Amino acid sequence: MVPKYIKYNRTQTDLEKTEREVIRLESDVQKHREELHDLTVKPSAIERVAREKFGLCRKGERVVIFKDEDLYRERLTN
Repeated sequence: MVPKYIKYNRTQTDLEKTEREVIRLESDVQKHREELHDLTVKPSAIERVAREKFGLCRKGERVVIFKDEDLYRERLTN
C-alpha cells in the first residue's frame, strides 16, 4: 500500500509541475501573439525592434554602444 501511495504522490507532484509549465507556456504564446500583432499593424513596434535588436536609428541620430555598461554607470555616479 505504501509504495502505491508514494507513486501516487510523485505523480501528483509531476502533474502540478506540468500544469504550471503549461500555464507559463500559454502566457508566453499569448505574449508572442500580441507582439506579432503589433509588428503587423504598428509602425512604432517595427521601429522599436529596429532600434533594440539591430542598432538602427533615424536620420540625424547617433547610436552609442557602451561596451562596459557597469563602468559607464560607475563613472556617472562619481
